[in-house]
Amino acid sequence: MTNIVEAPQDDSLFKVPAEYQREKSPVEKAEEKEAARPVLTKKEETIAPAGRYIGTGGALHVKVEPDKSVQVVIENRIKEKSVYKVTPLRNGQPGKAEVIESSLTGKFKK
Repeated sequence: MTNIVEAPQDDSLFKVPAEYQREKSPVEKAEEKEAARPVLTKKEETIAPAGRYIGTGGALHVKVEPDKSVQVVIENRIKEKSVYKVTPLRNGQPGKAEVIESSLTGKFKK
């Protein structure tokens, strides 16, 4: 290279174009999507697999095929203590020995 001249550059070369809009990161997009999910505050019946945010007064009844195994994952997504109850039903009747009642404090998973 020859005839290289060092000189100050025009500031306009380093300005963000007016039409530029900041793109959200994948993490920000995922957080917004999660925050927009509705919170269940009444009884709802569904089939497995099922995932819901459950608020005060919410109850999720999930029908599971009798010959299938079941995995229940409870996540507390708030800082306060959350109380939950899992009641397996057989022929529409609760199996008392199988009822699980517990709570989670902070952002934990069981």
